[in-house]
Amino acid sequence: MIFLSENMLMPGDFISTSEEYAKGRGVFNDNGDLKASIIGDEKIERHKVSLISHNFFRYARKGDIVVGRVVDIYSSMASLKIEFLKNKKDIPTAPREKAFLRVSDMAHGFVKNIRDVLKVGDIVVAKIKEANKGDVYLTTSEADLGVVVAFCSKCRNKMLVKDDILVCPVCGNKERRKMAKINKFEF
Repeated sequence: MIFLSENMLMPGDFISTSEEYAKGRGVFNDNGDLKASIIGDEKIERHKVSLISHNFFRYARKGDIVVGRVVDIYSSMASLKIEFLKNKKDIPTAPREKAFLRVSDMAHGFVKNIRDVLKVGDIVVAKIKEANKGDVYLTTSEADLGVVVAFCSKCRNKMLVKDDILVCPVCGNKERRKMAKINKFEF
């Protein structure tokens, strides 16, 4: 399991107001609210708030657990940008950051539509199934793997889980994903 600090922020998380701090790296201004644009730990220096990213992927091996963001969805697979790798937080970032998740490795059983399992922008915990010749393939078929942060497909706000259904607190949209069976700070 990956244990994250309680200061770990996910994209879209509220950090502060622009009246309180200036925005730094990994932070964006959303109508006066400073929010996280990457996964990382908050760092405040001289009235400026930044995020320290967790982009660690140099020594990825079969069986490693990674956290990534869905960047593209195709008919038979999704591509993810790896944000960080379990227990490798002191290893520098490698140029290779993309990994692929085949539809057959997304969940147990038949997946009719990939977009019922995950959507672009979602934050996913996955296991490396294959890492060879520059290509990395993931799986989320185990119960503790899957989406950990989902964003509304209508308004892009972070969704909340209510009775195994994702509900957008802003627009009320309801969606389903293959959610990981984990605690927010216990990947």
